[in-house]
Amino acid sequence: MNKKETAGILAVLKQAYPNFYRDQTKEEVETTVGFWQEMFSDYDANIVIAAAKSFIKTDRSGFPPSVGQLRGIAEDLANEKKANMFFEAAVRKSMKLPRELAGGENAGLLEGSE
Repeated sequence: MNKKETAGILAVLKQAYPNFYRDQTKEEVETTVGFWQEMFSDYDANIVIAAAKSFIKTDRSGFPPSVGQLRGIAEDLANEKKANMFFEAAVRKSMKLPRELAGGENAGLLEGSE
């Protein structure tokens, strides 16, 4: 995740938890963005924003997530995404499509199908 994406995710958290971030100085915000960017540098921003929204939707504490909480949710979402992609690929590989859908009269089966 880059700095701009990180700032965007923190902006979402600020909208959901305005009292928590209300008194932060500009310097504190910059430090927070830098820290969170470092902590999530190995994650895709789409996964982290989905994790943040998931946390916000189910949170009952009234407090924003910690880095560890958000990484845990992001990891679960990433694993779920990988499992879905694996399952979809397995299904596609096992299916035989009619020639018209597979790319024409001479196209045969999907690539990798036997």
